[in-house]
Amino acid sequence: MLKSTYDTSKLIKIIGTAAGAAGATAFTVTAFDKVPDLTQEAAKLAAIILMKVYIDENDTGAPGSSAADENFEGTGFSRDEIAEFARGHAGDDNPAMGRPSLPEIEEALEKGRTSPGKGNSVRYAYNGVRVIVNRDVPWKSTT
Repeated sequence: MLKSTYDTSKLIKIIGTAAGAAGATAFTVTAFDKVPDLTQEAAKLAAIILMKVYIDENDTGAPGSSAADENFEGTGFSRDEIAEFARGHAGDDNPAMGRPSLPEIEEALEKGRTSPGKGNSVRYAYNGVRVIVNRDVPWKSTT
């Protein structure tokens, strides 16, 4: 009985070693072979960020506008969009309401003198036209 136990343990060692060797060659883990090199990916990301900074630094926006016009008064909207909001909130150029036209609103926003309004708003006044830009709720800007 002792001899059969010894022979069985030897057999298990031999089979285990053979299976382990076969497993190592037959079951090579390839799941991570296609993972890109972290250093290369970080370099690519850094290049993209630098290009974005360079583009933003030199961006003048559309002809005749500036980067400040694209985020007018910190609202996240352009000056043209704020002018449209103010026009729409004030009656859409309805002559019966006596409100300024879109070109007059745009001119006031471009050339007007500013003063603080109520809450988080700013007033623009130019040539008899007054526009109030609501920084918190820009689509409620008015004239």
